[in-house]
Amino acid sequence: GAPAIYPLWRRITGLHDSARPAQLQPFCYELLLSGPTVLPFDQGAAVWLARSDIEQARMRRNWTVLDGQLAAIAASHDLTMVTRGAGTFAGLSDLRVEDWFRP
Repeated sequence: GAPAIYPLWRRITGLHDSARPAQLQPFCYELLLSGPTVLPFDQGAAVWLARSDIEQARMRRNWTVLDGQLAAIAASHDLTMVTRGAGTFAGLSDLRVEDWFRP
């Protein structure tokens, strides 16, 4: 989703080595132009997140704003969220989560 673009670009522009950003920026531009569709954090995602924030608070689990937005985009588009932090999202009935790093 669109919220994932921010940390990618933030990290690249924050690199102090001038050669590395110059190498990575064209790759990222190409990825954005020809890669998978970037889904927005839209009205459906915002409604899902507002409701799910309450569930997360009740379960005493915290997620970052970015994690919440990515989960909301996945859930509102009936997609599976792939993350290494699957436990953070456990128990949410309308979100499918997979951790490809665990056997």
